[in-house]
Amino acid sequence: LALVARNLYDALFMHDVLDTRIASLEYGANWDTHDAQRAEIEPNLANLFGRDGALAALYAALPTDARAQLTLLIGGEFGRQLADNGGRGTDHGEGTVMIVIGEQVRGGVYGTMFPEEELDRLHEPSADIHGVNGIEHLFGAICDWVQPGAGNVVFPRRASAPLEAGVDLGGIFA
Repeated sequence: LALVARNLYDALFMHDVLDTRIASLEYGANWDTHDAQRAEIEPNLANLFGRDGALAALYAALPTDARAQLTLLIGGEFGRQLADNGGRGTDHGEGTVMIVIGEQVRGGVYGTMFPEEELDRLHEPSADIHGVNGIEHLFGAICDWVQPGAGNVVFPRRASAPLEAGVDLGGIFA
């Protein structure tokens, strides 16, 4: 993780030469836990988000102008199920959470974090969290922030992707 953060720092620090607009990084820690989830995932979260973690160190080291233009999207390729699988973990599921961080980001929860109708399904074995918002909307909003109008070009089916009623990602950036 330290090497990944260092490489991102180098690319962002040299933004006037490299014109880095988008980078994709991978934190190769074990996130695919099916048992003892808390014990395995909490150290990963501390390494990433903690006061001495990679993102805090990166942010503190970057010049002000680079920080002002930096937006981080943190997410995974799969979600988790609603209830414990009996091993103090959860199995793969449909719905997931994505975190967007940056000085230009208007904080808050966009969409319903835990829809009440899902609570009624906690007793069901292998009950998935229902994914109600297509990732095309969030990625498209980020594309529009980087280059106005680019979201629909990069994600041409964004308009037909599912989106929870009342969610407007157009105002996610200041």
